[in-house]
Amino acid sequence: MNFPLNRIFSLALLLVGITVLFPAKAQDARVPCQRFWHQIACVSVPLATPADDAQAKQFDAPSDAVAKIYLARSGTMAPLQKSDIFLDGKWIGTLAPLTYLVIETNPGTHTVNASDPKNGKHDSFSMQVEGYKNTYLQEQLYQLFNAEKITFKIVDQQTGQAAVLASKLISPATQPAASIDRPPSP
Repeated sequence: MNFPLNRIFSLALLLVGITVLFPAKAQDARVPCQRFWHQIACVSVPLATPADDAQAKQFDAPSDAVAKIYLARSGTMAPLQKSDIFLDGKWIGTLAPLTYLVIETNPGTHTVNASDPKNGKHDSFSMQVEGYKNTYLQEQLYQLFNAEKITFKIVDQQTGQAAVLASKLISPATQPAASIDRPPSP
């Protein structure tokens, strides 16, 4: 049986159109990613409600001498890789591509760790935060010749807010307190 080439092309075009018209929704807990102008699937993490996401994107300065850290993973490098995030050894949440979290903490020096237990990758970053201020931090994943690396970088307000606006807020930690105190991977 000879299947016409134009029917195969039409079917492929239809499938691409459906993918573009119906991207993943936030309630699916799967962040839609694009790479090289194509929709790809990223790992899923629990996302906050749209109302909580919108509230966090107001970038209100913290009160009561508290420091606020916005940590964004704005890139889609390693779209199937999650990162467990720790602050001073306490688990805060898990980031996926195009997600962010907000941490309120005391002013001073803090250590942020990222760990990917699946691939054994990790990084540690010490930073100084001030009360009544927002600090913007980006997690970046790099792949080079089948080797991955996780790094952190403090960015200016404009760059940090742009990364947050292009991302979705993860839901607050939902694990019991006993598991939140687990140490990050070495």
